[in-house]
Amino acid sequence: DPTECRAVISIKGDTRKINDGDMIRVGPTPINHVIIKGKVIGRDDIKKEILIDAYSITSIPKGRVEDIATKDLIVVETGMSLKECARVLMSNRINAAPIIEDDKLLGIVTLAEIVRAVAKDRLNARAIDIAIKDVLTIDKDATLLECIKKMEEYDVGRLIVTDKGRPIGIITRTNIIETMSH
Repeated sequence: DPTECRAVISIKGDTRKINDGDMIRVGPTPINHVIIKGKVIGRDDIKKEILIDAYSITSIPKGRVEDIATKDLIVVETGMSLKECARVLMSNRINAAPIIEDDKLLGIVTLAEIVRAVAKDRLNARAIDIAIKDVLTIDKDATLLECIKKMEEYDVGRLIVTDKGRPIGIITRTNIIETMSH
């Protein structure tokens, strides 16, 4: 049946701990960075194999962060008002922009932080006042797999890309999805 996608997976542990109906995720595999997600529909304890109905098979490209990151960083200035920050984000159709001075990353302003400040009646706050100061970064030479793992670990949708600690770009989930869909 062409609408079904099944995979047989060899297991290195006790297959008896895996039951029909269990949802599993395998990967990313060490060499090709393949991730398979699906539902267990059978197992063979002697061969140490499980059969899954795969609903998702993904191959993470082997490129580096620098290859797909957005290099033209759109930034906000430390003293910008909430309204000015919102204008920068909205006019560029982005959800966040870093604050960079003298090649140093001071923080990142997000739409969520702007909304939070407005909700708390902090209408006179400046960009630096509402910015997230502990910004996650990733080196330009990191692999896309390392990038995805870091985004998952910290539950973030973007990382600032650095070269020897200097911010040079931004990589988002959207960048990664676009790369994987081509």
